[in-house]
Amino acid sequence: MLSKEIENRINNLKEGSIFIHNDFKDLTNYENIKKIIQRMVNKGAIIKVLDGIYMKPKYSPLLNEYIPCNIFDLSECIARKFGWDIVPTGEVAINYFGLSTQLPQMYTYSSTGPYKKYSIDGKTISFKHSSTKKMFKMNKKVQYLIQAINYYGKENFDDKTKKILASNVDEEIINDALAQAKSVDVWIYELIKELKDFKV
Repeated sequence: MLSKEIENRINNLKEGSIFIHNDFKDLTNYENIKKIIQRMVNKGAIIKVLDGIYMKPKYSPLLNEYIPCNIFDLSECIARKFGWDIVPTGEVAINYFGLSTQLPQMYTYSSTGPYKKYSIDGKTISFKHSSTKKMFKMNKKVQYLIQAINYYGKENFDDKTKKILASNVDEEIINDALAQAKSVDVWIYELIKELKDFKV
C-alpha cells in the first residue's frame, strides 16, 4: 500500500521532475522510502541522478532520447536535501533568463552550506559558502533576477535585452522583486519596474 502511494505521487509529477527521499516522509519512514524508490530505479521507472536524488524520466520523441536533468532544478534539489539556502552567481542567472546563449560548464552558487562540487552530464555544480544573509531571505526567482541584472550590467541593457529579460520573467516575480528588493541599487530597482512595460 505504501509502495503504491509513493508510486502514484511520482507518477503524478511532471516528466523531468527531480525529488529526494524526504519528499515522501509524510507517508512512511526513511528506510521504507529508500527501499521503494530503489525498486522503482531497478525497474527503470525513475533515474538516480546523484546519491539520494532522483528524476522522473523525460523522453524527447524529436531527439529520440531521454533528456538530461535540468541543472537549475538539480542545484535547488541538492540544496533542499541538505537544508542549505543558495543564491546563483551572475553567470548562472543570466543563462537562466536567456540573456546568454552560452551554456556554462560550471554552475556556481553562494550557499549557507559547506564548499561542495558535483559533476553531472559533463557539467559541474559548485557551492561556495557565504556568510552574506541578505539575499538568502528573498524569493528564489527574485534572487535569480537581481543577480542576472547586476551581472549583465547597467550599460549593456538596451530595449532589446530588456524585452528578452521581460519575456522570461513572470509578472508575479517582477512584483515580488519590487516588494522584496527595495534595498538593491537604484538602477536595478528602476530596471525591474521597466520590465512591466516590456511584457507582451
